[in-house]
Amino acid sequence: VGKEATVMAVRSVPAIVPPKKRVKGGTNQVTDPSETGTTPPAVHVGVAVANAKAVLPFADDSVSVVVSIFAPRDTSELHRVINKKSDGDSAVVIAQPNPRHLQELRTLEVGGCGLNFVSVEEDKERRVVDGMVAAGFVLSHQQTLEGSMTLSAMDVGNLVRMGPSAFHQTESSEHVLAELDKLEDFDVSVTKSFEVLVFEPVSDDVIS
Repeated sequence: VGKEATVMAVRSVPAIVPPKKRVKGGTNQVTDPSETGTTPPAVHVGVAVANAKAVLPFADDSVSVVVSIFAPRDTSELHRVINKKSDGDSAVVIAQPNPRHLQELRTLEVGGCGLNFVSVEEDKERRVVDGMVAAGFVLSHQQTLEGSMTLSAMDVGNLVRMGPSAFHQTESSEHVLAELDKLEDFDVSVTKSFEVLVFEPVSDDVIS
């Protein structure tokens, strides 16, 4: 990916592109005619699969915005690829869970057994901020988003299997997941709570 790259999204789960806009790889044009019948400019989409904690397939100073959603990241690589010459127009946006996020699932029991649902470290936010600052960023905005949502048995099972908790299941918790798969008339209200952190890059000249 060369200098035309502007936005990079980092996710821990692969994004699903709707069939009508599916991109097979490389650089493609995706158009979506508006309801008025006018044809908007073509959008150039570049797709690359890479390890977010290794060398990123982007040129230096080529990315305007990085969006990292519940995902690991290499802070030094983010500082390398982010455009540090845009006079405040570049940013890294990180969304991460708070300790209250999905807290009800940590005490949920089915048949006397619970899920082995991992907790969020209390100092996670501080460690993320410290790591980004050390890599050459400044925190420019922070916002807590919190609410509630109702999950079905299938939703709970999917949440466990799609995240880090999937690697921490025991024989008893796998039994709970199997029982949840059989339940139809089931729902649970859980907390959704996460932090949105916006960082702006410091130029290499200032760091040096």
